[in-house]
Amino acid sequence: MQLRIIALAVATTAALVALMVLFVQVRAEPDIVVPPDELDQARALYQRSQAARPAKPPPPPIPSARKVVRRAPEPEPVADDPPPEPQPPRTMTRRLPPNLAAAKARQDELKPQRDVVRAAYDSGRFEDALEASVEYLRTDPSNRYVQRSLVVSACALGDESTARQYYERMVDADKRTVEIRCGRYSFTF
Repeated sequence: MQLRIIALAVATTAALVALMVLFVQVRAEPDIVVPPDELDQARALYQRSQAARPAKPPPPPIPSARKVVRRAPEPEPVADDPPPEPQPPRTMTRRLPPNLAAAKARQDELKPQRDVVRAAYDSGRFEDALEASVEYLRTDPSNRYVQRSLVVSACALGDESTARQYYERMVDADKRTVEIRCGRYSFTF
């Protein structure tokens, strides 16, 4: 360790000496003198070249974000017509197809169980994460996050058969992610 410190000190000192030598050389050289007429010529040439350049076209106008929508005036009620009944305000509700609505409801039901998997995995309790993941995947085998958590937990615990079993069911992008994470535990597929 001492040799390293000495080498760094020598290199730093050499760099400072080199900078001082360069500074002294620059100060010793005479200043560059440009005759005023040549300076004026260069300035005039520059101005002519700038004037000869075509002007840039102006940028296109930015479209206004607000659009004014004019509505037709309401027709005047005729004396014989009864006043219109007030209607409840329209609400924009998004209606999902029945199969998507059922899937969303199922995901909402499984959220607490998924949160248990996430909490165990994120805190490094791989045994709990493995058990919770297996239980979750019985209900919803297509959840990619839980699949990744299960395989990495199995790798961390050294459970090769479980890791390989669930690894084969994963999509390719998840397989690459899991290979990297399992590599931290010296596990390869």
